[in-house]
Amino acid sequence: ELDLVKQDANAPLYFPEDLVDGNENLFRIMFRLLAQNKIPAYEYLDGREDFTEENRVKMADVILRFEIYAKPAKGFSEKNPVYDIEPVDVPTNEVLAYYIIERWEFDNRTNRMKTIVEAICPVVVRDDAYAISGKTPMFWMKMSDLKPHLQAQYIFIDDDNNLASHTYDDFFTLNMYKGEIYKTRNLRNRTLAQIVGDDPDDLKRAQD
Repeated sequence: ELDLVKQDANAPLYFPEDLVDGNENLFRIMFRLLAQNKIPAYEYLDGREDFTEENRVKMADVILRFEIYAKPAKGFSEKNPVYDIEPVDVPTNEVLAYYIIERWEFDNRTNRMKTIVEAICPVVVRDDAYAISGKTPMFWMKMSDLKPHLQAQYIFIDDDNNLASHTYDDFFTLNMYKGEIYKTRNLRNRTLAQIVGDDPDDLKRAQD
């Protein structure tokens, strides 16, 4: 889990919150690509992810579930479900976390472990004033589908350097994000907290 509020290292995923000189934050890019039917998204299945056509998410369902105002775009059809969504109606300020799927591999050439991000899921965080409260995963997108679009968007990594010298693809490829492991693949599909209990020290040891 990548927390955008508590971890300063993840701030490049959230800012700019609004469109600035054509620059979009990560969620705006993902949401636009889904609304334009350019890349697929998949259901969040809580540890049993299956990126097949059977589990593909429909934009109409996302709009309805998260109460987002949208209208069919020019050329809309059942086979090409594209939508027009005003920038102000994109709930970017509510996406305060991401879940990612990491694959850890041993690189024989460098004799080191490397981490590969395979998929990413925006998480909406709302309070009790809404029908949806707490953390609600929206959908998964495969990093291989996102990669060409992430390579095109340069981002600011920190406040000390005013040159946007890295892309979103660099951010994930170079593991510049900070996060906590909340789940690993296991037979009973349980979270780490369910396995080791709620004690913070026990959970930290399990994550390490």
